[in-house]
Amino acid sequence: MSRLPRVFIDSDVLISSVLSNKGASNLLIDSSEIEKVISNFSEQEASEVVKRMRLKKELLRHSIHKCKTIVIKDSISIIKDKYRKYVFDINDAHIVAGAVASKVGFLATYNVKDYKKELIKRDLNIIVSTPGVLLQYLRSRK
Repeated sequence: MSRLPRVFIDSDVLISSVLSNKGASNLLIDSSEIEKVISNFSEQEASEVVKRMRLKKELLRHSIHKCKTIVIKDSISIIKDKYRKYVFDINDAHIVAGAVASKVGFLATYNVKDYKKELIKRDLNIIVSTPGVLLQYLRSRK
């Protein structure tokens, strides 16, 4: 049996799955053919956004429950130092750290412009993509 593709889910994809049950982010989260991973930092970030936007916490819990959560023990300042060269927005360094720590092949995000995709692919062997493009790519490999 072949191993499921592992995808690190950016917190913006989690939030999108809360906002709509019909979009690509929801299809990605609901897929049983993909191993989804988030980090403790991503979970915390998504929880803060849900609270700030007054969204339903149970919908976020539902999405989080479908993902494996890894715990990154480094401080945010260490993470920013270590992964700053891979992002245009330093506040996204924890997403790259989570993708590396979880040993994924893909990072799903709607903020692809915030990541140095070619450098991440070359140095870390991780493909950065939107959920829709990622789903198309994974379907084409079947």
